[in-house]
Amino acid sequence: MIELELDKVTGVAKIKPIFPLEKKDFSKIVKVIDPYIKDNGNLKGLIIYVEHFPRWKNIKAMLSHAKFIKNHHKNIRKIAAITHSKVLNKAFDFIQPFLKAEVRHYDFNKADDALTWILSR
Repeated sequence: MIELELDKVTGVAKIKPIFPLEKKDFSKIVKVIDPYIKDNGNLKGLIIYVEHFPRWKNIKAMLSHAKFIKNHHKNIRKIAAITHSKVLNKAFDFIQPFLKAEVRHYDFNKADDALTWILSR
């Protein structure tokens, strides 16, 4: 399951995954953000609140996650990962060179800094 909020004024989406992730979770995200991207060209930012490394219900869910990243990273300017996990921080550092979006990670007590960064030029 995924909790999802899109602020259409700022162009920032906030996602909080609840594990295990399922294929339908990514369909839900696409249904919400794709119309915004179509109308506005891109999403200013994506904030992901995730406490630990993701788990997927099955291989279809994991492949849906990969497909979402592949199809959307070019339409998201900035991605902020809010996490305590050092493993996730390293994972985001690893994938950064493969993404068009700029990626930063923040601790939960600095979540407001993530939004400030996304809204900055």
